[in-house]
Amino acid sequence: MQGWARSIYPADWQDRCSVVTEYLSQLDEETLGTLLKKPWGDIFAVAEKEWPEAFAGWQSAAYDNQ
Repeated sequence: MQGWARSIYPADWQDRCSVVTEYLSQLDEETLGTLLKKPWGDIFAVAEKEWPEAFAGWQSAAYDNQ
């Protein structure tokens, strides 16, 4: 996760990883297992969509930067 985030969000990758980690910790096991099978870009995009207030200070770059 950190390597991916560092390459996509060089200025704030640590904060974004923290937010996504917190988001993931709130999911039930089944949802978490399904989500973790996806690429990191998809996971970050889902977290941003489901928890927009946590990402409000950052410009959305979801998956289009790859």
